[in-house]
Parts: sequence; structure tokens; C-alpha cells
Amino acid sequence: SNSGPARAGEPDPVHRPMNAPAGSLGAIIGNVKSITARRINALRHTDGAPVWQRSYWEHIVRDSEELERIRSYIVSNPALWPDDQLYMPEREES
Repeated sequence: SNSGPARAGEPDPVHRPMNAPAGSLGAIIGNVKSITARRINALRHTDGAPVWQRSYWEHIVRDSEELERIRSYIVSNPALWPDDQLYMPEREES
């Protein structure tokens, strides 16, 4: 069992979608996507290339069993990507 959520780097200045109120879940998700996309593209040398899907799915985690199921999904999901019809292996770093 993990002791907490995975973290992706240190905080950057807040950048939020124009239609998301400050402090809203949409603003937080937009900020995370913006920060991580810039960092990923800097590492890949692919300035401005798309990294994230446009939307997201939100869900309230109601108990520890559900949290463990979700964590397991997050860890194991990348192994399923080659079976996804939208998977683009040419975007994978070699």
C-alpha cells in the first residue's frame, strides 16, 4: 500500500483555463496539465506538442479499498496502452 499520492515536481506559477474559476477543480487540473506538459515537452524538445487529452474524468474516492483499486489501475494501465486504438507509439521516447 502506498502512503500517499504520486507527485509530479514542484509548484510553478498558477496558470488556469480562461473559463475555470480560480481555485476550482477545473483550474487545478488545468494548472497540473499546463505545468507537466511544459516540463515533458522541455525534456522531449517538443515545444508546444500535445501531451494531455482535452478533458478529464472526476470521481470522489469513497474508501480505502477504492483508493487501492484506483492506484493499482494507475500503475498497471500503461502496460495496456499498445492495445488502445488511440495509442501512438511514435510519440514514445526511444
